[in-house]
Amino acid sequence: MKQLIYKNRFLRTLLSDETFIRWQYQHRLNKPLNLETPRTFNEKIQWIKLNHRADLMTRCADKYEVRKFVESRIGPATLKRLHGVYRQPEEIDPAALPEKFMLKVTHGCGQNIACRSQAELNWKHIRRLLKRFLKNNLYQHGREWAYKNIVPRILCEEYLEGRPLMDYNIFCFDGVPRFVEVIADRLGHPRVNMFDLDWNLLERKYE
Repeated sequence: MKQLIYKNRFLRTLLSDETFIRWQYQHRLNKPLNLETPRTFNEKIQWIKLNHRADLMTRCADKYEVRKFVESRIGPATLKRLHGVYRQPEEIDPAALPEKFMLKVTHGCGQNIACRSQAELNWKHIRRLLKRFLKNNLYQHGREWAYKNIVPRILCEEYLEGRPLMDYNIFCFDGVPRFVEVIADRLGHPRVNMFDLDWNLLERKYE
C-alpha cells in the first residue's frame, strides 16, 4: 500500500495534510513522526507545515509578489529587471525580449530556463516546458502550505552575468539567526557549505 501511494499522485491528493506528512516522514526516514512533542529540527518543520498559517509565507514564496515585499522594505535597487509577467506561455512575445533573459514560474523551485542567446531557443519546446511547470504545485509534493495558494505565472527576468552567483540562506530559530548556508554556482555545479555566525565551516556538501 505504501508503494502504491508513493507512485500514484492521485491517491496522494486524497490524503489529509497530516496523514500525508506522517506517511511521507515514515516512508523517507523509516520512523514514525512525533507531532505531539516534536524534538528534532525535522519534526518541528513538519509541525510548522501543519500549524503555522501566515499570509506573508505565501507572499514571500511567490517569486512575483515577493518583489513587491522587497521593494517596500529596502527599495527596488536590489531587484533584477523584470521584462514581463505572463499567465500562459502563448502570451510571451520573443521579439519584445532582450537577447538574454531568465524564465521561471512564480510558484516553482528549480524550474528555470536560462536563455543566453535567443537564436539557440526552440520556442515550441520552451512553451511546452512552461505549460508543464505551470501545472506543477509544490504544495502537493510536501504539503508546504505556503505554496498552496500561489497564482501560477511566468516571469521573465534579467539574465545576470559574471562570476558564479552566491546564494546565502540564513537559518533562524525562535527568530534568532544560528547558521548560514552558502550555495556557490547554483546554476552550474552547486557547492553547499554550512557556517556558524562566525563563519566557521560546519559542513561541506557537493551536489
